[in-house]
Amino acid sequence: MICIPVHAKKMEKVLDALKKAAARADVIEIWIDEIEDLDIPKLLKAVKKPLLIKITEKFELIDTLKDKVAYIDVDINAKVKLPKSKTKFIISFHDYKKTPSVKELEEIVQKAFEKGADIAKVATHAECVKDNIKIMSLLRKFRKKKIIAIAMGLEGRASRYMGLVLGNFLNYAALNEKSKTAKGQLTVDKVNQITKWRSK
Repeated sequence: MICIPVHAKKMEKVLDALKKAAARADVIEIWIDEIEDLDIPKLLKAVKKPLLIKITEKFELIDTLKDKVAYIDVDINAKVKLPKSKTKFIISFHDYKKTPSVKELEEIVQKAFEKGADIAKVATHAECVKDNIKIMSLLRKFRKKKIIAIAMGLEGRASRYMGLVLGNFLNYAALNEKSKTAKGQLTVDKVNQITKWRSK
């Protein structure tokens, strides 16, 4: 599935981006903490596509949004108890400096599931091409579970391509070059080119 991130500080821009993303995304991710004039009812009514809400600070919004959105993403170190809900929870780990060892990565994924994740997400910074292999090994190790594994940065671009082939639960793609939320992130056009090539 293609997930397009929406990252804006004003509701007007968020709603505009949602409408544009809805035409091309399977899921739309919203960085909700950064919306200064947040209007949840407007947000929920804006589009009919499944929403993924990324929460890094305002954890009180979990109770407000549960059962109303498809996914909620919280950090693995967040001190929050996940409620029982129809909403699926993504527990995510980010390392913006390096890619840990395969053993450490596997322990991180296991910890995410132990904390109640429906989907485990690991995103690390790739310092070299080999880091892509470390990250992609998670998709094989946990192939019976739902995993999102990404190597960020220019050296991690290969993981974006391989993730499409090897079964990432979600594949993040920017609507255009200007709206990328991480280095190495592919655009929707590029993802569609790859998926069309695979189907031939």
